[in-house]
Amino acid sequence: MNIPFNIFPVGPDKAPLVTGWQDKATKDTATIAQWQAQGARAWGIPTGARNGLFVIDLDVDKETGERIGRDSLLAMPRYASLYDHAYVMTPSGGRHIYCQHFEGARNSTSKIGPKIDTRGEGGYVVAPGSQVAGGFYAGSVPQFFPKVPMGLRAMLLHTPPSPQRSFDRITPKGEVEELLAHIPADLPYQDWVSVLMALHERFGGSEEGLALADRWSATGQKYRKGDVAAKWRSFKRNGVSWATVPALARQYGADLSDIARRWAA
Repeated sequence: MNIPFNIFPVGPDKAPLVTGWQDKATKDTATIAQWQAQGARAWGIPTGARNGLFVIDLDVDKETGERIGRDSLLAMPRYASLYDHAYVMTPSGGRHIYCQHFEGARNSTSKIGPKIDTRGEGGYVVAPGSQVAGGFYAGSVPQFFPKVPMGLRAMLLHTPPSPQRSFDRITPKGEVEELLAHIPADLPYQDWVSVLMALHERFGGSEEGLALADRWSATGQKYRKGDVAAKWRSFKRNGVSWATVPALARQYGADLSDIARRWAA
């Protein structure tokens, strides 16, 4: 093993094989060799202050295999360069970005964007070189860990109050339009397509949704009449959720809590 962290053994299901793994994780070669002799083939790395580690986990859609976490990160221009540090590949096709720990870092699920999870204090990730039921964790631990940008830290540390809503809440059309107003239509091509896919999902591929998507796209200099309709009618099951639009709007300055609160009222 050549992992520069305190580690502990995990099973094929990625569950810890030792109780109190937070305290028993170690760099001691004799202890690690003993675990190996007992059959350990996979290793957990505690995230947080002890190892000075924070991990951004770019997940995939388990049904379609779409790399939604990757696409969500690349859709945020200010933070897309973090993907250059995604050296660890998960068996499902996801990626781990190893970063420097920061005060208050915790685990989160899709708080930064769709299918982007994080592992901080109290969490762990499976180390590269590990074999689990789903396959191998490939790659290597990078020599340099980037700092988590302040904007992402703010998103992770701040949980603004939001109106009570049910999980099946449908975002009103007016709220959709307000969110789109924050997103420039002259996005990179793949990001532009992702917005159209998200709108297609929200409006069920309807003509109403197409008209809205076309009006938004027409605000950009790259707009060409007919492009939106052609792309819209090519979409089937695409793996891009409606959540992509609010996530992008937030990156361009939208206060999602304020917008949702006003439309909920």
